[in-house]
Amino acid sequence: MALLIMKHLDSNSKEIKFVLNGELDIDTADNLRNEIATCYSEYESLVLDFSNVDFVDSTGLGVLVKIAKSVDNSSFSIVNAKPHILKLFRITGLIDYFIK
Repeated sequence: MALLIMKHLDSNSKEIKFVLNGELDIDTADNLRNEIATCYSEYESLVLDFSNVDFVDSTGLGVLVKIAKSVDNSSFSIVNAKPHILKLFRITGLIDYFIK
């Protein structure tokens, strides 16, 4: 399945939000990384809205860690993740790293 990435910009708060729809996996993770890399430098805060993300594999987790490390982790968060995605973050020890 594909990953649809919609970008929402808030120049007043210097926040950029990406609303994701689909699966974050080996086939789609690089697309997300590339999309964020092309525009994040202009913003102070990065939010990923996971309300429509149904699946994350190890490649997706790896890209999320790389994204969090490449931006200041304190300005990075994931919001609206479904319970099974939160469970994955909890099991892998990443819950506090991604969810603020």
